[in-house]
Amino acid sequence: MISRPGFSIPEHGLQCKRICSLSLSGTDLYTQTNSVFTGVSSYLTGGGSSGTTTPFAFLNYIVFDNNFNRVASGHQRVSSVLNAKHLLTLNNINITQKGYVYIWVSNESNQNHNTYFDDLKVTHTKGPVLQEDHYYPFGLSISALSSSAPLSKPNNYKFNGKEIQEEFDINIYDYGARNYDAALGRWFNVDPLADLYLETSPYGFVKNNPLVNREIDGRYFDEKNEKTAAKMERRAEKQASKLERKADKREAKGKDVGDLRERASELRQTAGDIVDMRGSTTEFRFAKSSDKSNTVRDGNGNGLPVTYRTGENQITMFMDKKTNFHEPRHGGQIARGEYDIDQQGNISSGYGASHEISAYRAQYALRGKLIYGVGIDLDQVGTLLQMAQGVNVPKRTMSSISGINMDFLRNLVDQPGLNQKYVYRDYPASWWDN
Repeated sequence: MISRPGFSIPEHGLQCKRICSLSLSGTDLYTQTNSVFTGVSSYLTGGGSSGTTTPFAFLNYIVFDNNFNRVASGHQRVSSVLNAKHLLTLNNINITQKGYVYIWVSNESNQNHNTYFDDLKVTHTKGPVLQEDHYYPFGLSISALSSSAPLSKPNNYKFNGKEIQEEFDINIYDYGARNYDAALGRWFNVDPLADLYLETSPYGFVKNNPLVNREIDGRYFDEKNEKTAAKMERRAEKQASKLERKADKREAKGKDVGDLRERASELRQTAGDIVDMRGSTTEFRFAKSSDKSNTVRDGNGNGLPVTYRTGENQITMFMDKKTNFHEPRHGGQIARGEYDIDQQGNISSGYGASHEISAYRAQYALRGKLIYGVGIDLDQVGTLLQMAQGVNVPKRTMSSISGINMDFLRNLVDQPGLNQKYVYRDYPASWWDN
């Protein structure tokens, strides 16, 4: 109960998500100097005015922050109609930070106005935030800024999405390959790939630079590749959201959305490919198709876009453009265990036409078009005469995601013309069935 000289104010505490309850009893609000009493006093100062038939009676609330400073307050007064029931309602009181809220009814009339309150109800609509975590650069939790919603289920996956082991107060993170102590900024175990980083302590975390480098599973980190992956992930998510909004507008107007939603879905999957590669125990790298380490080349010696294993625990995606999501789709497929490839280029069972269709759809999804070469009939005399006269065989542009199918793969060539070579036509029947 909060009391004021001569008047009794029933107090109703509300405990809700990110809100705690507090009780004050038998205190003169006007004689206190601390912040909670100052806040309440400033809100309640002034009794009822004389010469009015309207009772000085209210439904009230005050919101405090975690340090008991008043954040918000409000009230609704009864009407001047006597001997009648009045409905007092305060709607949509938004609680934006953790702290305390008090709700009560009061009658502070200077005249003899009897007011009776009944059936006080508080409806609590929970917000979406269940847990808020803040960290120092090396991963130690800032407990003063972190919080969890009351009665929420414990979440042990915290810094970098890794599980913290809190049994016996050891407080170490399980990164898969080894364990990490965020309080020390050091590993508990030696880096199993320490021979690749001779200039760095095998116990050092992210080369002592957590603002630039990122640990995947405790074995390696790569600033350059993580930047590429993060940029690709953001680009895919941003374009997917844009396509979904465009589809919503067209649907609202009764227009055909075409393949906008399918493209958005493929872009979401591309972002998922990046996440799956990050979570894999295999290291994934990005490189230009022209990189000298790329052993897959055309007849002119030019490097081709391809994804294959370049080390015992390393997959490299050789790409012609960073906006071409074809090879990252293969990276995601390998990360998910859909198929594998060894250092000699031998692909395991499971790989088939469906994987290439998926990769070409990922490539198509970003821009909504795909330029490709299709085989021509070299038995037609007219075609041969045109080519003899120097007329180039034009490439085609795919403008529908549904057109990327089995027939698309069967007619795809690497270079249209006399020296054309079908990319997939000669693959065995078992490949087409996968």
